[in-house]
Amino acid sequence: MHDYLKEIYFDFCLKNDMPKHNDAYLSADDYLNGNFQLINSQVYWLKNFVRLWNILESTWFDRFEEEVLAEDFRKHGLSTAHKEVR
Repeated sequence: MHDYLKEIYFDFCLKNDMPKHNDAYLSADDYLNGNFQLINSQVYWLKNFVRLWNILESTWFDRFEEEVLAEDFRKHGLSTAHKEVR
């Protein structure tokens, strides 16, 4: 999922001619918190991109890790019944 989000972000930066540092685009947070002249639509997009990244980071990736751990438990014949349900 991270690779897909990075591709979307790169496309946004390229199409919006975002400034680079050492020939690389900055993070969305750097653009939002730095001294850049962003138009409202860029600020809106960057804020929503950060929100999406954080949501996926805290939900999808946690669930994926839980699934990997559960599979590992099953492979070793251990129970996952003690796990907390969210």
